[in-house]
Amino acid sequence: METKRLLSIVRFNEVTQAYFDSYAKELGFAADIIPLPSRSAEDMIKTMKGYNAVIAGAAEQYTYAVMSALRPELEAIMRFGVGYDNIDTKAARELGVAAMIAAGGNAAAVAEQAITLMLTIARHTCFFDAEMRKGNWTRRVGTQLEGKTVGIIGFGRIGRILAGYLSGFKCELLVADDYVDDSVFAAHGASRASMDDIAANSDFISLHAPLSDETRGMIDKAFFAKMKPTAYLINTSRGPVVNEGDLIEALSNGVIAGAGLDVFVNEPLEAGSKLRDLGNVVLTPHAASSTQESNMLSVKIMLENLRSLFDGVPCDGIVS
Repeated sequence: METKRLLSIVRFNEVTQAYFDSYAKELGFAADIIPLPSRSAEDMIKTMKGYNAVIAGAAEQYTYAVMSALRPELEAIMRFGVGYDNIDTKAARELGVAAMIAAGGNAAAVAEQAITLMLTIARHTCFFDAEMRKGNWTRRVGTQLEGKTVGIIGFGRIGRILAGYLSGFKCELLVADDYVDDSVFAAHGASRASMDDIAANSDFISLHAPLSDETRGMIDKAFFAKMKPTAYLINTSRGPVVNEGDLIEALSNGVIAGAGLDVFVNEPLEAGSKLRDLGNVVLTPHAASSTQESNMLSVKIMLENLRSLFDGVPCDGIVS
């Protein structure tokens, strides 16, 4: 089994790092964990030079220039997660670099966070917590999730797990995904619906579509105008799938009831973002996948798939 040099620029907590070190050694990797000094192309090239595979974060940009400078040693870029919009997949194909994702590693964690955001915003949890800490005993009437209509946009692993969780709440599920067969919807107790149908009929709308030219900005002013004024938008996919300015306007003017957001157009969220000032939005720092279980499973999937790739064995998670 050929030894390959593996670099993770993703920082793990102590438990996950110990597992990474041990399992990487067991699978025959010479592995290092070295966070990037910055996200500049210069620092990326300097840090990653000489490695055969890189475990990548979500923020740095893997351009043609970066990848070509790392060839011929670089053979694979493995995303610690499932979004790969920061990898130029066309350039990766041209250069012979396998672009990969940790398929399934964080699906349950993200689906759980979507449910958490639904319940948190609909039951005014953050408001109640803040008021209690001020010494106030202030109540508001909330909204239950049970029996509601939930629109799911994007029906990959995360969307399907979410559908299973929502079945326990006896929700009606409307799903939009042009790349999924009707039999898959039926197997998960969901009905195929258009984007317009989802906007008009859903009490909660949860986004699970990857970021692409097709999906960028698709949740916009026109979409919000079709939503119920009592409905909530949940986004744990990618920030740019939503037109953030239009969302702020919809939240400010009562076009929709509220939103639960884990992702944003610019991350970290700017100090001056108007989203910070709105009381009908719950904000979390792109942390939907951040659980110990998710981290451990993702590390296992990544290392095993990279080993299979280098050994010429078919493996999951290759996107380019």
